[in-house]
Amino acid sequence: MKIIFTAFLFILTILPFSKNRSWIFRMPLYLSLQVLVISFIYFIYCIITLSDSYDWLYLILLLFVLIIQLKRVLGFALDFRRQVPNYDPLSFSSNTFSLISYNVYQHNEKYEEVVSYLKSINSDILLLMEVDDLWAQKIKALEYSYGVNVPLDNTYGMILLSKYPIIKSEILYRVEEDVPSIVADIKIGEKVVHFCTAHPRPPVPPESDSSIPKELELIHLANSLKQVPHNHILVVGDMNDVPWSSSSKKFKKSTKLKDPRIGRGLFGTFPSYFPIMIPLDHIYCSEDFSVKEIKTLAANGSDHLPIYVEFGL
Repeated sequence: MKIIFTAFLFILTILPFSKNRSWIFRMPLYLSLQVLVISFIYFIYCIITLSDSYDWLYLILLLFVLIIQLKRVLGFALDFRRQVPNYDPLSFSSNTFSLISYNVYQHNEKYEEVVSYLKSINSDILLLMEVDDLWAQKIKALEYSYGVNVPLDNTYGMILLSKYPIIKSEILYRVEEDVPSIVADIKIGEKVVHFCTAHPRPPVPPESDSSIPKELELIHLANSLKQVPHNHILVVGDMNDVPWSSSSKKFKKSTKLKDPRIGRGLFGTFPSYFPIMIPLDHIYCSEDFSVKEIKTLAANGSDHLPIYVEFGL
């Protein structure tokens, strides 16, 4: 039994080293935190039950697994150096605004509960994903002056709502004709924020057999941001990617955007019913932002936790 479980953890660890974009090789990367925790517990168990020479082999393999997985998540989950500074009213403008990114889960029927909860939070900007026509009707009860609506029944619809003026917006289909994203210029005080959303397909059947659509989405988004004249940029959405993946790292390096989570916590959002959640929902910002507060919120029937950030700008 020990050899089977050890081999399983070892295989999950080494599969992402392959450059193959098949979901079989990419999905284990999403489980790095889970594999890390389980491997640590199992490593302790193997030490306690050490009985023969084969157990030393299992310990060596498990130690390899722990080192690799720890190295993968070290720059994100275990980094105490904050990429985005804390909000300081003495150093920054007094403009602050709040933002929620929330995959509501299209088949979630707790419409009134979600709407009531979002009303109680009362964020300035709200991005909702997996929104179909029924969800679009229900959230009309939310009081926002501006919005961009793209409801779809394929779990890739999204709606952007704002209390601040949306002075320009565009609905894009960067990679696939049924997977939209929203680009909007939002005027906050005297500043204009270039706001981009993304919700690409995850590399898991039946959604996609490979990570190529997701990676292309991030590449196209990164390239488009190089043409943006604004200094203030936000990229928000359920990226269906982990921040320690090569595609996420390349996106950050290419755009020079910062991750407000780093140095503050893991902020796992999926699946909401599991004790160790994967940070699939991302918020990236340009270096002129500061963070007053960041946290996850209640799922209210969704398989994702919403993520809430109050920025200073």
